[in-house]
Amino acid sequence: MAFCSACSSPLPAGAFHCPRCGAAVGQQPQSATAGLTSFVRVSGRTRKAGIWIAAGGLGIVLSAFIPWVSVSGIVTVSQSGGAVAYIAIFGGVCTYLGSRVLMGYGRQWMRVLLWVLCVIGVANVVTLFNALSTDNAGGAVQPSVGVFAASGGVVATVVGAILLQTVRLSKRTPAVAAVPVAVAVAPATAAPTLSPDKQFWWDGASWRRADDVPPPSAQRSPDGSYWWDGDAWRAVPSA
Repeated sequence: MAFCSACSSPLPAGAFHCPRCGAAVGQQPQSATAGLTSFVRVSGRTRKAGIWIAAGGLGIVLSAFIPWVSVSGIVTVSQSGGAVAYIAIFGGVCTYLGSRVLMGYGRQWMRVLLWVLCVIGVANVVTLFNALSTDNAGGAVQPSVGVFAASGGVVATVVGAILLQTVRLSKRTPAVAAVPVAVAVAPATAAPTLSPDKQFWWDGASWRRADDVPPPSAQRSPDGSYWWDGDAWRAVPSA
């Protein structure tokens, strides 16, 4: 039976992905999407989660470079340098986590970090909209495309985190080498050297009559009453 290289779970015959962790198994069929397949090594909810997280991170990164607010629909204002760096790094980390999930390298620490980022992102979005609603210069200041891109990215990341939470991520468990088990094997016994007529056997120094003393190395019957001379069973002389 084959086993998953990522989580060591048993694999059904003909499986292309592990049913437990979603990691790819062996070579995938060649197709027009072979390049994408070589990157995306998971399927099912794990793949959906990775796509949502990576797309959300890209949306957040993109929002850092487009206007966030507009004044009277005429003048648009973008983020300052420090804010751009913060947003780009935040989105970049989310994109990285999403790509790792798609490659089948999701781990527990990544899921924890992802939830921390989701909480921070949601808190930032709520704070931003509260600030715009309470101090908008009589309605002249309105959120622009950057705010919605960032908010959409945060929402997509949260959706991916929820999907990932429903997937049982595996810890990479090293394969356990099989421990050799010693099996008691009876030592091999050399067959006795018999004369052509089977009447004598060689004890290493002289020939001895088999009818008087059977060879000690000859095969015995279970009850020890007979010994095998290679052709027939012969009675063991009584002591």
